[in-house]
Amino acid sequence: MEVAEVPVPQVVRELAAGRPLRGVWRNDLGGLTFLVEGAGEYVKWSPEHWEIDLGREAEKSAWVSRWLPAPRVLAVGAGHDPVLGPGSWLHTRALPGTMAIAPEWQCEATLVELGRVLRRLHDTLPVRECAWSWRAEDRLATIAEHSPGADLAGVRDVPEDDLEVVCHGDACNPNFLMVAGPDGRPRGSGYVDLSNLGLADRWADLAPAVLSAGWNFAEVADADRRRSLLLEGYGIDLDADRLDYYTRLWQAGDPTSP
Repeated sequence: MEVAEVPVPQVVRELAAGRPLRGVWRNDLGGLTFLVEGAGEYVKWSPEHWEIDLGREAEKSAWVSRWLPAPRVLAVGAGHDPVLGPGSWLHTRALPGTMAIAPEWQCEATLVELGRVLRRLHDTLPVRECAWSWRAEDRLATIAEHSPGADLAGVRDVPEDDLEVVCHGDACNPNFLMVAGPDGRPRGSGYVDLSNLGLADRWADLAPAVLSAGWNFAEVADADRRRSLLLEGYGIDLDADRLDYYTRLWQAGDPTSP
């Protein structure tokens, strides 16, 4: 995505302070991410929406960075843009690496590494110190409150936890960064987009990780192979029932999900 394709929020231009900007991401809710070129900084801007809280993302990123590489927050705020209307913004220092879905990482080794970096997050972040929830029951209540038309009939019976961990909350492939290791193979270098981070069963993260591999690595391997590689990297056997439940819950909470 080039900057010329979208209006650049006024606050983004102000934070760039005359330095060149390059648009690098646009989500389905209208959120925009810009790279401040030559500065090693990013600025995210999002319209007002119940699913987006960049202040919360800043708080969680700072918490995660005590144990794992997460974006260092430079500034965060909210206001009214003359063109785009009300919204919020988050200014961070860049982490090493590129998104795991970048062209250079389109290989089976990346799927294995995606499983490993997700396992590293689950094994490292301390459950007892986490103040946030991503549990299924809380997600169902939030969806029912803000999306009354959502069909939740098939996801109300929440399975017993396999293992409660601190979940990323949006463990889709683009939210993990990769660098080339000494052997040239992909190696995880950081975690981004942490606004939904919270306590939940680990399959609440494994499900969107596997699901998004179908969107991002369809040319690399077939569905069974993609799932097998990611679970191999994580170090877990397939639990078809939990994977199915948390996949359906993810799709119930995201009407844009295929």
